[in-house]
Amino acid sequence: MDFQDPEHLIAAAAQARAAYEQSWQATSVSDAQAATLRDNPVKGPIWVANFTTPAPEPAQGTSRELLLSLVDELNDENVPYTLPYSQPLKFEWIGYRHNAEKDTPEPLISEEEKFQRLCAENTAPLTVLYIYGGTFALNTPSCYRKTTSLLSQQTGARVLMVHQRLAPQNPFPAALLDVFQAYLSLLAPPPGSLHKPIPPSQIVIAGDSSGSTLAFGILQTLLRLKRAEKTITFHSQTITPESALPTGLSLLSPVTE
Repeated sequence: MDFQDPEHLIAAAAQARAAYEQSWQATSVSDAQAATLRDNPVKGPIWVANFTTPAPEPAQGTSRELLLSLVDELNDENVPYTLPYSQPLKFEWIGYRHNAEKDTPEPLISEEEKFQRLCAENTAPLTVLYIYGGTFALNTPSCYRKTTSLLSQQTGARVLMVHQRLAPQNPFPAALLDVFQAYLSLLAPPPGSLHKPIPPSQIVIAGDSSGSTLAFGILQTLLRLKRAEKTITFHSQTITPESALPTGLSLLSPVTE
């Protein structure tokens, strides 16, 4: 192959694409998904602090109903879809761990103490909500720890990831509901959270691929609620969309129209 010949490069790209498509056609979604549903041991220069928040009771919030009402407004063809329920959310705080070697094991301390050490080492006034990609069907936060720890190292920020529901078991808009409520959890921490309320001026939403698409979904939800002058209630806390917009988005390969 002549790497200086454009025709050779185009042909090689076509062959690689065909081989990739063939491999996926021969692999079931469940097999591909199972290969990514892992929780690798934590080691090396990374802090991971886990916590879980309960699903908001109907009397405690309107976030689910408001999101679904916006979906219905755009459903011009009345396409039937499964209405997702709010669920308990599992989170991971990620931060760069200084002075740790490649194989340094995770210390045997509480999740709260891990979070405190994470914050002590990553002091930038910035929080990143990272929404991972995977065609809406693959991956867990564990698959993105290396990416987000590097992001933390380069920015000094704390990074939050949520275990979003995956398709096809949980079709749209289940994942959008999860990441929307994850963002609200930064602004108004539910019971069980490790963090205190974070101003939206200090939050950037980041993501890749399908995660970028979900990030745009959060932004559009907030903007449309703002235009409709709707107020969000989340775990009995009031959030005004006008004052809830993140300071920015940093996205890679989003799927948009």
